[in-house]
Amino acid sequence: MFAPPIWLAQQVAAEEFGPVPLDGMIYWSGVWATTMLLLVLAITPLVTILHWSGLIGVRRTIGVTALAYTIAHIVIYFALRFWNFASIVDEMVTRVSLILATAATIGLITMGATSVDAAIRHMGPKAWKRLHNAIYAIAALALIHYLLSPDDYPEQYSMKGRFG
Repeated sequence: MFAPPIWLAQQVAAEEFGPVPLDGMIYWSGVWATTMLLLVLAITPLVTILHWSGLIGVRRTIGVTALAYTIAHIVIYFALRFWNFASIVDEMVTRVSLILATAATIGLITMGATSVDAAIRHMGPKAWKRLHNAIYAIAALALIHYLLSPDDYPEQYSMKGRFG
């Protein structure tokens, strides 16, 4: 879970992202957030295929990591916009990719907030599971946000293939 930020720090230190390191940081934080979401989706089939129920225990950790990377992605986005909230809000309500990202982020924050054992007890297992099944829609929204990126990256197509 810590390898991507370590790699990112090394890239920034080596000036691999050019004169504006936030450009590379926003892209890769989004890639890793989306990758973690897709990894969460892969846990249940892997448990079924490999008959390894121990993987269930890491699903929450991976999901919370996806949330952390998403938050980092948003902070970097705000920094790239010089914390100009009027401009950020304008973009968030006019750009389809940002509308989708906002919806996915709200869903992911909700899931993160309810991922603790106390929330499961309070909501009841059935309601909790119904809420957490939203991960499929959240991952789809995040992936569409990524695919609507204004630039064209080869990773976009391999990411789409991993979801499909």
